[in-house]
Amino acid sequence: NGFNLAFAVPLITASRVADQFGRKRVFTMGLALFTLTSLLCGVASTDNWLVFFRVLQGLAAAMLVPLTIPIALRLFPAEKSGAVLGIWAAIAGIAAASGPTLGGIIADKLSWQWIFFINVPIGCVTLVMTALLIEESRDPTASHIIDWPGMLALTAGSFALVYGLIKANDFGWTSITILSLFFMAAVSFVLFAVVEMRSKEPMLPLEMLRSLPFSASSITMFFLGVGTMNGVFFLSFFLTQVMGMTELKAGLVITALPLSSTVFSAVAGILSDRVGSRWFAVVGMAILATSIYLYGGLTEHATNRDIIWRLIVGGAGIGTAMAPIVGSMIRSVSPDKMGIASGVGNMARTVGTVMGVAVIVTVFTNTINDKVALAKTETIALVKKNDALREQIKKPLLERLEAVKFSQSRKMGTLDDVLREIEKKKTETLDEMPGFMKKKMEAVFVTQVEEIRRVYPKIQRSFKRRICEAFSFTFEVSAYILIFGIISAFFCDKKRRTTKG
Repeated sequence: NGFNLAFAVPLITASRVADQFGRKRVFTMGLALFTLTSLLCGVASTDNWLVFFRVLQGLAAAMLVPLTIPIALRLFPAEKSGAVLGIWAAIAGIAAASGPTLGGIIADKLSWQWIFFINVPIGCVTLVMTALLIEESRDPTASHIIDWPGMLALTAGSFALVYGLIKANDFGWTSITILSLFFMAAVSFVLFAVVEMRSKEPMLPLEMLRSLPFSASSITMFFLGVGTMNGVFFLSFFLTQVMGMTELKAGLVITALPLSSTVFSAVAGILSDRVGSRWFAVVGMAILATSIYLYGGLTEHATNRDIIWRLIVGGAGIGTAMAPIVGSMIRSVSPDKMGIASGVGNMARTVGTVMGVAVIVTVFTNTINDKVALAKTETIALVKKNDALREQIKKPLLERLEAVKFSQSRKMGTLDDVLREIEKKKTETLDEMPGFMKKKMEAVFVTQVEEIRRVYPKIQRSFKRRICEAFSFTFEVSAYILIFGIISAFFCDKKRRTTKG
């Protein structure tokens, strides 16, 4: 959360400062800070120090990510922008594909500290490459006057919004804390708009937002962030919690999505230069929504093939949409404003990912509680009607079912857990009985174990079925939310006119 806050809040500010004082300069500072804080995260001696260094690392990332696009585009002619963005998106896809997998392997084989240490040599090499290969660039129309009122208003609003979304499920959406944060965000954004309209040197030129393609692209980037996070975060949750995969195996399976995205990004980026971004954005968002809807068809019996082909579809949607949407944002502003445009796009996508998690967790939490309650009613009735089970076996089993919740500490437990309880109960009962009755009682417990072995799988299937229904409903809601992204994608690009003769 500390990293997400520190990354999301200053994205636009960092982009504007880079446009004013030099993109290479800010990028280099961010890269140096990211490399240093990676080392410090790895050697952190306490949780508090680790969180502190992660916050600094998030600030460094905010100085890096939005500048990669304008720096890359400056290296090539304008007519190659689509291809450049396609390659940029493909490399981002490769990074997304390798990151979780490599992180899991490194943490498993070495230690968690090495997921930070590995950044240090990469950062050092990149610093040298940046110094030798990248030329300085900036917005020549921007002065060196910093818009402090606008910066403070935007920072306050962004912080309140992102922090409110992160904590919404902890405090409750209607709690005083969360409502106050959202109110603070709304007031700050209104104040920011007023300040920018009156400022001679606005941090965010509002004429950019008056451009329909730019605004539509920003909104679509927001929904792309929502869809991407729902497809990756929530599906990985399904794989580990329902299908019982380890985090490492789930990471390896999910790699199919970014790998697919990599291929489609490269192709879509090149082609969108020729035919425009609109239909790539629309089709990509529609494919992404469809893939998330298809996730709802997964059950605990799904095979890796069932999961992977759906992930490939999702990656195709993200890859088809990503580079064209970014291209539309860049083409909608003057070349001098590429940096701030990239900052807005990254901010929109980042807020989308945070919003996606917040909303999806809320929907799932409400749904799973209802579904678990329904499963409890079904299974308790099943146990109560079972005349073959003795009361001394029924009572602890019913207590176990009553206590079930969808959490690590309140799960139903396995058949072996129940059998161990019965074995313990058997030992306690036999110890209290006279010798001549023990053989008969042992026979009774044998029949009880046999009945539990017959009944308990039915109980487990009932819970699994209801839990899968909760996941399915949540995936479907996620897919329906993306319809708004499909609509906004239709306005992502200017209508291209053709001339005759």
